[in-house]
Amino acid sequence: MKIFNDYKDAEIAAVNLYYEGKNKEAIELLKDIWAQYPHMEHEIAWSLALHYTLTGAFDLALETFEDSLGRGVFFPFPPAFDVWKPLGEHAPARFDKILERTALLREQAQSGAQACYHLELPFGYSPYNKYPLLVVLHGWAGDMSFSKRHWQAPVLESNFITIYVQSSQVVMSKGYGWDNMPQAKREIGEIYKEVSGKYSVDEDKVVLAGFSQGGMLALDLLFGGIIPARGFLALCPGDEKPGALTRERVMKLSEQGAHGVILSGERDSFLPLQKEITALLEKWNFPVKLTINPDMAHWFPRDFEDQLEKALAHLIG
Repeated sequence: MKIFNDYKDAEIAAVNLYYEGKNKEAIELLKDIWAQYPHMEHEIAWSLALHYTLTGAFDLALETFEDSLGRGVFFPFPPAFDVWKPLGEHAPARFDKILERTALLREQAQSGAQACYHLELPFGYSPYNKYPLLVVLHGWAGDMSFSKRHWQAPVLESNFITIYVQSSQVVMSKGYGWDNMPQAKREIGEIYKEVSGKYSVDEDKVVLAGFSQGGMLALDLLFGGIIPARGFLALCPGDEKPGALTRERVMKLSEQGAHGVILSGERDSFLPLQKEITALLEKWNFPVKLTINPDMAHWFPRDFEDQLEKALAHLIG
């Protein structure tokens, strides 16, 4: 059995195997991870079923879902992600029952879901000083624990107030999304107002950050004027181009000194959209820096801590 220092290391190892197409190796690794981190079943079982499906082990994939659903753990089956189509073709009635049980559990979870956040204060925090604020938004099917695992750097511990925001929109067990944008903007705006009212935030040094769908939402929050921020830091931003991205709004924020950083990978499927957005911002005189990591897909770069520190230094000076 492969032993990991923590779940973050295990997660990274599994993701790397997925993007390398090493499905059989990933299956064996995920079994080891599950044995060490049974409380992460909501993430591990989904990944395991995915690799079973990709290798044609459809009955094992169905059994994985059924066992977890029996324990109240449910998963996302987005229509756009058609990898599950073979399961429906292999055992239609069985897969329909999985979808029905999933829908019921999601509905029950949604009834009590609320937006929330985890706050980290810098070492030696004093209400008499002003601190930069980093607002971190998880990706689709993520949560604030996911964000906290990955968005870490010494500069945050020493100098930043950091809030890891979690959506109220349930996608899976312990996983949330930002699909209802008006609701997402309202909730995040309320959280920002609460935090900036309670803590000593330097409102001239607010950075909106996020991964994947959360990264694209960070742009929407900035250009939509939901949160007055110094700029955005988007890691592999993916989803639709923000509706708030208009020439008037972009140029206005540029005149106010705002700017942005996009971190991506050369194998990220959203890279064409990220380049399009970068070109549009540059056309409208908005300072934006796009870094494309070699041989990286839709995930975090290996040296993300270092890239995060450099991006924050660039954004707030």
